[in-house]
Amino acid sequence: DGVVTPVMRVTPGFAAVPVAAGTHQVSVGYQPGSLKPALIGVGLLLFALFAAALRRPTTLALEARASASLAVAGTTISSERARAAFAVGLLALLALRPLFRGRLIDGHDALEYPPRLVEMARVIQDGQLPPLWAPDLGNGHGQPLFEFAPPLPYAAALGLHAAGLRIADSLQLTLALLFAAGAVAVYRLGRRSGASRSASMAGAAAWLFGPYLALDLYVRAAFAEAAALAVAPLALLGVLRAIDRPSVARAAAGAAAVALVPLAHNGAALLILPALALMAVAWSTATRRLLPALCAGGTTLVAGLGLSAFFWLPALAEKDFVKTDLLRQDFLRWSEHAISPLQLLWSKWGFGYSVAETHDGMSFALGLVLVVLAAIGLRASSTSTDPAKRREAATLAAIALGGAWLATDWSAPLWSRVETLQYLAYPWRALLLPALALPLLAVRAFDGFAGSMRMAMLGALVVSNLAHTEPKGYVTFDDEYYAPRSIAEKGINTTTREEYEPRWVEVRPSYTRQGLVSRGAAIEVSEVWNGAARREFRVRVPSAVDVEASTFFYPGWNVVVDERTIAARPAPVTGLIGFELSPGEHAIRLGLEPTPLRRAATMISLATLGLLVVAIGAARAMRRAPSSPR
Repeated sequence: DGVVTPVMRVTPGFAAVPVAAGTHQVSVGYQPGSLKPALIGVGLLLFALFAAALRRPTTLALEARASASLAVAGTTISSERARAAFAVGLLALLALRPLFRGRLIDGHDALEYPPRLVEMARVIQDGQLPPLWAPDLGNGHGQPLFEFAPPLPYAAALGLHAAGLRIADSLQLTLALLFAAGAVAVYRLGRRSGASRSASMAGAAAWLFGPYLALDLYVRAAFAEAAALAVAPLALLGVLRAIDRPSVARAAAGAAAVALVPLAHNGAALLILPALALMAVAWSTATRRLLPALCAGGTTLVAGLGLSAFFWLPALAEKDFVKTDLLRQDFLRWSEHAISPLQLLWSKWGFGYSVAETHDGMSFALGLVLVVLAAIGLRASSTSTDPAKRREAATLAAIALGGAWLATDWSAPLWSRVETLQYLAYPWRALLLPALALPLLAVRAFDGFAGSMRMAMLGALVVSNLAHTEPKGYVTFDDEYYAPRSIAEKGINTTTREEYEPRWVEVRPSYTRQGLVSRGAAIEVSEVWNGAARREFRVRVPSAVDVEASTFFYPGWNVVVDERTIAARPAPVTGLIGFELSPGEHAIRLGLEPTPLRRAATMISLATLGLLVVAIGAARAMRRAPSSPR
């Protein structure tokens, strides 16, 4: 009707305008605004200034210096090292291309991660360190999600999300960066073993196109486990570098890499950390300086556990505060997910689920080309005159075979006796170990091939697994769907069985906007503050009454009434925080404080970090100090 109306964004791709009832004439048009003509003028002016500057002698000198710099850069880029780096980067882009499409991969666990990232962002913004309580889960009553769900995949994505990237891009680009770092680590492990650059590059390709990596990313969308798989080569490289040349700085760097494993995935850490310890022992015994190597490897592993103690120690000790009995029920069914040994050699690729016997809807094959290459590499190493190479190859083969054996029903006697293993729920998760060890053995096979044969085997490896690096589809959603309030109102969950719900909750209450609810006389409540781990209220109470906060009870929550801490208890059935109030006006504060165990675990991590920093500083000071005549 001739009136300019503001345009509203209603979805990522559409806009809308408000229209009142009746008949209207609506005209939609694009107007570039006043900036474009101004930019044309600026462009013409800059062109004129640049043309005038070209006539000055200083411009010719600047051009000569730039030409010399470009010549040096050209020499660097054309080096064999630069070509290998470019090849690894290109292979990573090819293997990880679905992560760059701006849409969430459609997999088994895909929808668990957007709300976790949103909750992590709110928790960190609220200053809750280490992160523990996710306030919008459980219909807005909260859950101790981050005491049990390792924080690495979400904490690493926070920077991208804070920079303005959407949820899917933040999660998936973070994974892409982690896998790129893992590919570089595999390449460096190959170079460390004495392999050529092209053979090490081919080993990185074998890791990137490994079937289990594709299964984790593109079938299961298990981003947390995939993150652990991505950082495992970094941890191995850190440990071995510390063993090769023991020093405080290398041990500290290796410890930081080792700490990433338990901070990425609980089950993966249960498998990868013992494998790292076995490799450390094998590599140490292959060196001439056994004791320093063992001390360096052991220090690196122990320090890595110390740095990550703030997470894994409370998660292990306080697991009975949540409904871990739901996981124990699954322990009885772990045998349904043990696979047949024949499935390791061939099983049809699919996007279904793991079921009993051999009717699984997804593949657990190790990859025939990769297995053949690893066998050739093992054979080549066993005939080497270097005992260190023979021992290293034998250790990698033992880890690969051990992981494959753990995944099959042949290992049922061990699974039935070791309850810790049963926390994995799926024996085929042990295929993480072959996914790490087989590509490192394949490096030795590639190193023994001639140039044309090496490229042919690399091509066969990539082509045979290229189809596996594509998901069945993508999930499209608006980020507003996962806003904190939306998570609370819709009751969005982040786990399949809600095993992180406090154990005192028998029937989960529905979402409510009321922060405090009276179970007797009516009360007047005004909310002063609503944070992730702190809530404040002003309350007027006519008579003594029992009150329930709209937050689940969990050890660490304290109730302070008029600056006096009172006893809090779990309310029957609902599991909400319950307490009593006397008549009158009260200032109430609910706050989540660390338990003595959580505080001790955090102190262990801080103490480990402090010791490493002091040790590095002392080592540098000793190197700078003048040496005595003696």
